[in-house]
Amino acid sequence: MRAFSCSAQPAEPQTPKPIRSAALIRAEHSAAIDSQNALRVKLDEAEDQLAAAKVAFNVDEVQALGPKVEAMRAVLESHDKHIPALAAELADAELAEAIAEGREKLPALAASARAQCDAFEQALLASYTAETTLFSLLFDTKTGLRQGFATEELAREATRVRIELRRRVAQLAERFGHPVNIRFETDGNPNFGPNTEPGFFNMLRRTIGNWQ
Repeated sequence: MRAFSCSAQPAEPQTPKPIRSAALIRAEHSAAIDSQNALRVKLDEAEDQLAAAKVAFNVDEVQALGPKVEAMRAVLESHDKHIPALAAELADAELAEAIAEGREKLPALAASARAQCDAFEQALLASYTAETTLFSLLFDTKTGLRQGFATEELAREATRVRIELRRRVAQLAERFGHPVNIRFETDGNPNFGPNTEPGFFNMLRRTIGNWQ
């Protein structure tokens, strides 16, 4: 008696389905729609001719046109099924390509954004350092322009420079929308003094408010 093996035979390797580009599918989809529209026009004409032949009892023409109309209907039905399938395939292909493009772009964009954030951090640090140094130069009573000078002429010149630079700070703050220490308004004092210039604080307050 012959022995029969019950072991399963290895499955035939399946050939992977070729990946089609969205451009190729889009062209095929567009061509299928054009063909469908042209076929529908021809089918309408053939159906009108068939109806006229039936009315005229033209048997020969009815027999000739009948199979033609049925064949055109079958082809049109095939188009009606194929076009939605192409549309779905196109949507999948476009999504796959968009995902691939995003994956390709994202690392470079992220690296660029991180580098720009580092530059922004350095710029803020430089801005803070510059503002702190400027504040000290303008208002420090020991080493800055508010220190006691030997003559009234020197003191007046120091005051003139402070006023000039305080106004310039206000202009820069308004120009760039950058909030600055409000004590630039009060000539370095923590509270408003009698020499506060009208409108200066309001301008700085509007600038700061734009950032809140």
